[in-house]
Amino acid sequence: MEFNSLMSFAFELSNRCNYSQLHPECPTDAKADPVFLKTHIIKEGIRYLGNIDFKGSIYFNIYNEPLIDPRLFMLLEYTKKHCGCNVCIFTNGWGLDQYMAYELKNLNVITTISCYSEKEENRAVKIAENYNFDIFRYQRIELDPKVKTIYESPPTRTGPCLFPLIYGMVNHRGEFVLCCRDYAYHHVIGDLNINSFEEVFESDYRKEICDRLKVGDRFLDACKRCPYPGWGVVDDAYV
Repeated sequence: MEFNSLMSFAFELSNRCNYSQLHPECPTDAKADPVFLKTHIIKEGIRYLGNIDFKGSIYFNIYNEPLIDPRLFMLLEYTKKHCGCNVCIFTNGWGLDQYMAYELKNLNVITTISCYSEKEENRAVKIAENYNFDIFRYQRIELDPKVKTIYESPPTRTGPCLFPLIYGMVNHRGEFVLCCRDYAYHHVIGDLNINSFEEVFESDYRKEICDRLKVGDRFLDACKRCPYPGWGVVDDAYV
């Protein structure tokens, strides 16, 4: 496995998001029972990435809201101690006050605030102005029907994709998963409740997925239906 190809790794801390009531299509179902990714799985993954000298970025979100997890700052500090990489979060910013922003800045956490309205965007701009645009960033986005998008698309997509090679992710259940576009996590690479992080990350199955997708063999159903042309591929050149 090409360790140097990995650019980012994401841990989905839970299936909780305080915006899920406003966004019924969100994968973090507001009506679902709370599930939290086990702390020992996160720490094992961070240590492993540190041991292979990972220099990319670690995120603590996929579809969860990271700022509502009481373990977040402990995990941020743990990452700084055990892995010499960038640490990042995406947040809706609802719980981001001046005190939390100060702590995130002190830990040099690159924080991107997703803004769903003009009012939220104005608030994010003020935070960025107060604390540093290099650390606090913001993006204006729209709530979209994520869950239905990929699974209702025709299985016609072709061409290479590098996403599983350059991005790794573990969902809130402790499963090493294919891709954030496989919203319902139909394709699981390995279960970290059963196998070690190293065993899953270096497994023959993960290598097969990466190798086949890299040459355009979209043998997995979600990959055949993915509406995106190919993560990490620009004009047929790998980036």
